[in-house]
Amino acid sequence: MRQLGSFLLGDGLGGSGVHWNGMCSRWFPYDFQIKTLTEQRYGKNKLSADYTLHDWGVTYDDLEKHYNRFEKLCGVSGAAGVDKFERKRSTKEYPLPPLVKTPIMEKFEKATKKLGYSPYIITAAIASDSYTNEYGCTLAPCQYCAYCERFGCEYDAKAEPINVTIPATMQSGKFDLRCNANVVEIVKQGNKVTGVKYTNTLTLEEFIQPADMVVLGGYVIQTLAF
Repeated sequence: MRQLGSFLLGDGLGGSGVHWNGMCSRWFPYDFQIKTLTEQRYGKNKLSADYTLHDWGVTYDDLEKHYNRFEKLCGVSGAAGVDKFERKRSTKEYPLPPLVKTPIMEKFEKATKKLGYSPYIITAAIASDSYTNEYGCTLAPCQYCAYCERFGCEYDAKAEPINVTIPATMQSGKFDLRCNANVVEIVKQGNKVTGVKYTNTLTLEEFIQPADMVVLGGYVIQTLAF
């Protein structure tokens, strides 16, 4: 499944952030407070006791400024006010204008409007024009090759860790990048995490890396495996 199926975990530098499709819509406030807002609308007795709904513990308002910074970091292309369900924004405009409307999109727009819908060009972390973020990392304009999903962007138009953050961290002198390193164990002393054990996937050597802090950033599936 991992080699031939459609679900790509992403185990190279940048992980799944390299082969994602770039679609970049914000979550709704309801997504963060699904239990509270469901009960407010339908009453506490609407769902039976065996439902395991929980709020995230943070709200959309808590994260809005971080959404805003992320969009600036990734050079998100879009148009404010075109989505009738658009989430509240502290910054009205997106960093870049929306992507080009292709001929097939024009046909889609005409057909959906005829049906009474309100189509719009979705926000995307794909640069519609040249863009340089706060770290000095530059994205090039999209060439509309149609290979966003499952592939890294050969034009550096799609925002990926390898073109919007990693170059800046490499230049900081405070970052050590180790490729071909597969973490196999979280090392602990009592209840305190003290580092990780990882294997060099080329030589099969094992290493213990001490750490004051360990971040499980291995995507949902790998993180849950720990």
